[in-house]
Amino acid sequence: MSDKGCVCTGKAFAPERSQLYMPHRHGIHQVTPFLHVPDLEAALDLLTRVLRFEVLYTEANYRYLRWGPAGLRVLEERGRPAPDEARMTVYVDVDDVDALHEALLPGLSALPDGDVEGPVDQSWNQRELLVRLPDGNWIAFGQAVATPEAPAE
Repeated sequence: MSDKGCVCTGKAFAPERSQLYMPHRHGIHQVTPFLHVPDLEAALDLLTRVLRFEVLYTEANYRYLRWGPAGLRVLEERGRPAPDEARMTVYVDVDDVDALHEALLPGLSALPDGDVEGPVDQSWNQRELLVRLPDGNWIAFGQAVATPEAPAE
């Protein structure tokens, strides 16, 4: 297995665009996160109005959303407790996180304090924008950033 782009080599993981859509002999073409939320309407408000996903399929307590090549499955589970500790459950790779932040800013500005972080450069060579999801976890939008050169000795 190649270590090209592997975090263990000190490079940010960012597959080349041609690798993102490489056909797989088994027909696999995407991984779609499944969000379990306590309130479907609140989740849809954030995901569609603020983050601009589109609802493509609807059932009683379930929605399938897309935004470009990114998809989400959202299932309402009323009474589901918030996690003890928030974690990142969805990661969306983007070309320009700052431009995305600027485009989403009107909706992001209306969210409660602490529900938006960044964009910020991370030590793992990604620039990320984090938005708290209705289930208490985070969705991250990130782009690879250049690895800083090591200082000369």
